[in-house]
Amino acid sequence: MSDAPLKLPLEIEDIKAILPHRSPFLLVDRILELEPDRRIVGLKNVTSNERYFIAGPGGVPTLPASILTEAMAQAGAVLILSKPENRGRLVYFAGNETPSVPTPAARILAVRTSPVLESAGLLVIMGRQ
Repeated sequence: MSDAPLKLPLEIEDIKAILPHRSPFLLVDRILELEPDRRIVGLKNVTSNERYFIAGPGGVPTLPASILTEAMAQAGAVLILSKPENRGRLVYFAGNETPSVPTPAARILAVRTSPVLESAGLLVIMGRQ
């Protein structure tokens, strides 16, 4: 990936140029907003035919919280790797302080992440739906 500024919205091919993930493990379909070092808003198209859906209340297909957490982590990785000085570096998901809420299928899920703490080369980000 070049050091050129990113042009929004980032589509799936743009995201694939930033993240090493590929289908079925790439969980961010589009980046709508990106403010370097501040925040990012990504979209995950949620459909009921995804293989990882579980039966939620009343048998409604539900996106597991672990998949939602991974989508937030991937959006956070795009936020970090979008800076030219970080491109090509490895980003690790190191933990989840607050569990995510399972999400019903057949909708678009917006995930938002923003940095809250940086220390000794580590960046802590906060994610939410």
